[in-house]
Amino acid sequence: MSQEPRVTYYVIMPATKESDVSGLRPVSRLLQEEEADAKKRFENPTFQVLRRYAKKGNAESFATQLTALGIDAFVVSDTQIAGHLFLWAETANQGAGGMAFRDFSGQPLYCPFEDILAVCVGPARRVDGSETLLVDLHRRSTPITPRIDTAFFDFAAITGEAGADAYGFLEKLRQKIGTIEIDLQFNDVAQHLVPALRKGLATLPGEFGPPEDKMPSPYDGKSVKLFGVYSFLAREFEIQKAAS
Repeated sequence: MSQEPRVTYYVIMPATKESDVSGLRPVSRLLQEEEADAKKRFENPTFQVLRRYAKKGNAESFATQLTALGIDAFVVSDTQIAGHLFLWAETANQGAGGMAFRDFSGQPLYCPFEDILAVCVGPARRVDGSETLLVDLHRRSTPITPRIDTAFFDFAAITGEAGADAYGFLEKLRQKIGTIEIDLQFNDVAQHLVPALRKGLATLPGEFGPPEDKMPSPYDGKSVKLFGVYSFLAREFEIQKAAS
């Protein structure tokens, strides 16, 4: 008899100031850590994987206890992580109501502006040492995230404004959507996220990227995966905030 694959549930702590919690002592007791170790967690500027559980109820209970102490903890599962797909766009057109993408297999994807929950931006290295900028457009309705490698795009053509670059494109998005989170923090926090990639998460989000013959140089795998973990967790955090 075949067994269902085991699912792990992860309790995630976003960047949190010590001054936001009810007290260091109750947090250290809950985490079963020395106060000095618990204090270090509040010096971390990005997401941390605090606990791994085999049962969803146990993970949610622990997250609820953390929330009661002032930490906006949330839970993600292997199923959620594996169900997320970063889909590189080969082409993009901006209309009045949204963005029309086509991926590198030629499949179309339409993303209404009203469905864009947040935008996550960060650099990615290539194996030749060069660097490019990735832009993820996170959607409310689906975990399929259109991803733009800015090296492939003429943003003046997309926006209709001469001389527009990636940041000009983001500003146009802000104008179209109104209140939206544009996350530019990855470059500053990337090194602090390494433990989540190396030993925190057993599953990583899916990727459907460009074929190597379309790129000037292949991506450095670790660099792209690290940004993918950050971007995924940033979306899940925004989803939680929107639901609360």
